[in-house]
Amino acid sequence: MFFFALLVANFTYAAETGLQTIHFQGQLTDSNGTPAHGAREMRFGLYVGGSRVWFARYSAVQVNAGSYSVSLGADQQGAAALDPLNGTALPLASLPIRSALTAGLAPGTSVEIELEIHNGTVFETLTPRVPMSAVFFALSADTLDGLDSENFAQFNGTGALVSQGGVPVVDANGNWIGPSSGLVGPTGPQGPAGANGATGPQGPTGPQGPAGALNYQLRTVAANVTSLVVDCLEGHYALSGGGDCITGGSNRMAASCPAASATATTCSNSLPSRYWLVRCASANANNKAFALCVPQ
Repeated sequence: MFFFALLVANFTYAAETGLQTIHFQGQLTDSNGTPAHGAREMRFGLYVGGSRVWFARYSAVQVNAGSYSVSLGADQQGAAALDPLNGTALPLASLPIRSALTAGLAPGTSVEIELEIHNGTVFETLTPRVPMSAVFFALSADTLDGLDSENFAQFNGTGALVSQGGVPVVDANGNWIGPSSGLVGPTGPQGPAGANGATGPQGPTGPQGPAGALNYQLRTVAANVTSLVVDCLEGHYALSGGGDCITGGSNRMAASCPAASATATTCSNSLPSRYWLVRCASANANNKAFALCVPQ
């Protein structure tokens, strides 16, 4: 079955709740001129300058004695949004006809509606397309640079700028007269602590103190000598472990006698404190005496 449409349609523009629709009315007959009747599946394409920019399918359009009516862009009569490039399904949010589609059109640009009707087997494209440029230029007149007129600033009778709810917010002199609450937000959270600074350079090394007066002396005696005497020289005395020769102590520093000669240290009160006396049991060239000499 092939259809013929009377290519005279009535268009009305409606902008309700932010959705743009175009009311399309027409007459549909079959190839014998008999008016069609019942539910029909139709597709509508919007062409601007010869290119399809909007596409939708309406699967339940009621036709009565050949007459039908469709609100293009409205979610009615089994409406579904289609991709204008390839005809694939789009989210329903793409169904409304946005005024931006014709914003800034040059005079004389063609704007047309193409109608396709499913004849039970395939969609039949009806020709020619229906011109509707004048209607769409009226749609564009409700916009400025693609913005709907609802987005324009509005003023009341006193010249005050009003909000979308109609509340005056700025008077004719530019002073704020709107609600004062909410103008300043709460204090934001404190920022993170700053990073620690780098450690400063180490200070210079202080001057070296004066040389100590201690004089550590080593005395090695010759072979076959059993008595070893260390002389700490004038102004010093031999010290180690708290004992000294003056008091008869025997734990001044150390003495080294070979393993074959047991060490036997003695002190004599007759020796001045600057001397350290060590006696080994037998003479040996490796006998040694050590003393710590401290200034008096």
